[in-house]
Amino acid sequence: QSFICMTNEPCAISQLQGRYLANGDRVMIKKESCRPDWVFNTTVSAWPSETFIWGISDTAKMSFQVDDASTQDYAWAVDGTTSYREVRAEGSFYRICWCANGFSCEEATDFVVDA
Repeated sequence: QSFICMTNEPCAISQLQGRYLANGDRVMIKKESCRPDWVFNTTVSAWPSETFIWGISDTAKMSFQVDDASTQDYAWAVDGTTSYREVRAEGSFYRICWCANGFSCEEATDFVVDA
């Protein structure tokens, strides 16, 4: 799956597909890897967030579900923000890393699954 967000525009991802997704999940934009041993320098500076960690999405909203397969919609800094709503990070290819509802989903090390 791939998605496009533009610099100086708000970012939203629609219809991210997966299995066992649930309302309240979050994703995080990272530079290189979702692996937990890549803790340092993984956050994307100037990517909006409602937390004090760059790049953590607002909670997901389920858009479609059949059995265990589903799609979710994500946005950044709509529910609230500690920065600004627009993506101000430089253009690049980034990773989308997932964290399930029920976990803390507050630190870069909580997002260890490729979305």
